[in-house]
Amino acid sequence: MGGGGGDRWQPVCAGGPQCDTAAHWEGGRSPRSRGPTPGTRSALATEFVLLRFARTGGWPFAGCLTSDLRVRLGKREGIQQVERPGDDFASQQPADAFLEERRWMVDHQLRNRGIADRRVLQAMLEVPREKFVPANLIPLAHEDAAQPIGYEQTISQPFTVAYMVEAARLCGGEKVLEIGTGSGYGAAVLSHLSGQVYTVERIEKLADAARARLANLGYANVTVVVGDGSLGLARYQPYDAIIVTAAARVLPTAYQDQLADGGRIVIPIGAQFFGQTMYRYTRRGDDWEIDNLGGFAFVPLVTAEDQAGA
Repeated sequence: MGGGGGDRWQPVCAGGPQCDTAAHWEGGRSPRSRGPTPGTRSALATEFVLLRFARTGGWPFAGCLTSDLRVRLGKREGIQQVERPGDDFASQQPADAFLEERRWMVDHQLRNRGIADRRVLQAMLEVPREKFVPANLIPLAHEDAAQPIGYEQTISQPFTVAYMVEAARLCGGEKVLEIGTGSGYGAAVLSHLSGQVYTVERIEKLADAARARLANLGYANVTVVVGDGSLGLARYQPYDAIIVTAAARVLPTAYQDQLADGGRIVIPIGAQFFGQTMYRYTRRGDDWEIDNLGGFAFVPLVTAEDQAGA
């Protein structure tokens, strides 16, 4: 996930779970502006009492605390985060310089926009996205946007990565093929959710950099291969899931041939950049279940023939 770009395509956002929370925050104020505004100083004492009750189990509605309240009070009092019903990923995490940024990303960009799989949220929290972007873009690493990584490629926005991974319905232990390694971020997320990840990148320098980065960060269950992603990777088939981070004109037959029975292919299909639709193809013997997952914008899937004709 990162080799092909990938932004959720929304011509107009009139509110709702898919909105950019920064742009549509109440009063037009970004959730990153956490400093007290008029009227909030006096409320902090009350909020802190509620937080203390929530942490000790004395308040039965801990799940109703807003994520912004938890972040602000956690920062003020040195508390990491209130555990909410069904959550096991936001607490008990080792401290690092970007942990709060990743928590904000998970709460505001993912959970608030419909990403519900706890394992996916956990992986998105744990993977250090800031290590997968160029140094000059680290301050923007957790923003809700794709970022350039060189060679006319991008690292996909966090929501797109989480959305595709959740759509793959991974339970752990699966063998996954990713098309479009990019900086290696998507493969790192997948490594938390599956047994083995094979990822194909057509640009050798990107592949080499991603391989070294993943190795340095300890992702031992990821194998980076240089090749034509449109052909899949027959060497290690069959795969339980195939995730494609560039838009194909049609579903490549190689992916169909290399998918295990019951496996899922998550892929954007359509014209270059816009007018693309994300699909999930699930193999049922000789039959296929097809789910429309909505509109996105990706760079096109480049084949060896495309490169030869360039």
